[in-house]
Amino acid sequence: MQQKTGIGIVGCGLIGKVHAEAVSLLDSASLVATYSRNFQNADALASAHQARAYSDYEEFLKDPELKIVCICSPSGLHLEHGEAAARAGKHVLVEKPIEIDLERADRLINVCRESGVKLGVIFQSRFLESTRKIKLAMDEGLLGDRMVADAYIKWYRAPEYYAGS
Repeated sequence: MQQKTGIGIVGCGLIGKVHAEAVSLLDSASLVATYSRNFQNADALASAHQARAYSDYEEFLKDPELKIVCICSPSGLHLEHGEAAARAGKHVLVEKPIEIDLERADRLINVCRESGVKLGVIFQSRFLESTRKIKLAMDEGLLGDRMVADAYIKWYRAPEYYAGS
């Protein structure tokens, strides 16, 4: 039997819980570690998935089974967490947005490249049929030359989404 890839989650709020549930559905990976500045949050998520909990990020990155770090911390902390993970030789999967400005995003991209690790950014809507149709139309030149684009998407979020930990 092939050994499962160890995944760790940084940020144990609502999105971290969604990632943990998604990982639990994978045959080829398992959640091995969680990190939060608040140990109780890390421990609650870890306990639900038979993983180890950390409140020290350096110790989290030293976990011997950890290969991929899912960064689910608040926007503005993605660079800090991703940079340290990449330098520790861990692949990085970061929630959207990749960072809060282009300079910080480029820095995360570059450190992952320099460290020889893969970087992925979550944006689950890229797989929606409407998104795929727009991309195809753009690739086929059906929308003319691209100069600038702007979009306003009204996603509903229940009050619980904003009250998360």
